[in-house]
Amino acid sequence: MRSIPTVAPTVGRLAASADDFPGRLDEIDPSLLGPRQDHVLAEIVDGDISRDLSGLTLIDCRLDRLTAHGAVLAGARISDTILTTVNATSLNASRVSLQDVIVRDSRLGAVDLVDAGIRGLIIERCSIDFLNLRGTDLTDVLFRDCRIGDLDLGGVRADRVAFENCQVDAFDAVNAKARNVDLRGLEIRGVRNPDGLRGMTLSPVQVALLSTAFARHLGIRVEE
Repeated sequence: MRSIPTVAPTVGRLAASADDFPGRLDEIDPSLLGPRQDHVLAEIVDGDISRDLSGLTLIDCRLDRLTAHGAVLAGARISDTILTTVNATSLNASRVSLQDVIVRDSRLGAVDLVDAGIRGLIIERCSIDFLNLRGTDLTDVLFRDCRIGDLDLGGVRADRVAFENCQVDAFDAVNAKARNVDLRGLEIRGVRNPDGLRGMTLSPVQVALLSTAFARHLGIRVEE
């Protein structure tokens, strides 16, 4: 039976429009950013946003060179926006809505995106210690040139997700529902709950490298 090829994320338009904003951006002082504010066509650069920003709405915005230690973006709505050079030891963005967003060149510690809704996201050249995506809806997501410590995809509903030239130390996708999730560009150094990989795409080399984890999970004794 002929297998159906894995479908790549649809992010070409997003990448092509990264520097093509529809009009002049209004400069917003980062110190004035607060919860439940709405900002459209705004540029927010060079500042500290390490505080509660719950319910914030950002549309067609550019954020650059920001410190966000312990920032809370729970329930925020962010679309058609680029975030570059963000530094955060921890970031709580549970239940956030992301649509057509790019995150670049950022250093992030623990990122909580539990129960988020994500459609159209590129994360590139980022270092993330712990990325918690439990219970999240993921559609059209691309990770490129990223280093991730712990990646938790438990219970996600994912379609058209891919990794290019990425590394992860610990990978867990228990109870995930995956279609077109391409892990061939992800160096997986450790996996918990290997059955969570069901429906995801691996290369033959990856399968061989993970064979010990698979055998342990299945209770297979491997002896010379």
